[in-house]
Amino acid sequence: MNRISSAFIVAWFILALPLSAQSARNDMVIILDGSGTFASRIEQARAAAERYADSLRSIRLARHETSRDRITVIAMDAVPEVIWRGGTQDLKALNPQAWTTRLASRRDYRHCRDVTGAFELASRSFDGDPRFENRFLLVFSDLLDEPPRSSM
Repeated sequence: MNRISSAFIVAWFILALPLSAQSARNDMVIILDGSGTFASRIEQARAAAERYADSLRSIRLARHETSRDRITVIAMDAVPEVIWRGGTQDLKALNPQAWTTRLASRRDYRHCRDVTGAFELASRSFDGDPRFENRFLLVFSDLLDEPPRSSM
């Protein structure tokens, strides 16, 4: 019985290895300043993020499959929130005004900036096994921390 159990465990471990390798990816989180002072730079930030995402395609994690990179965009304002998630191809297909439009819809939060909250959300966005991921954090902000004092 011990031999059968040991054989089963070894076989399961060998079968599980390729599954872990298939989950390899490049994971990029973009923190985008949603405050009023940064509004004129959103298009520049989007273009820079797209160029950087393109450069990720050349980074391989000992894998042969096609790129399965993941990109998360976080609005850094009074209430940091994930405003977009997708892959490199999704980012390229996105309407260039999409980030500007999304941040404009959050105009009630633009007078404050919770830097700590945005970085905490970014750290939670990096999920998965770090052995199979390259992690990248891009921040487009002046990093002035102005969280809401009492209410939004």
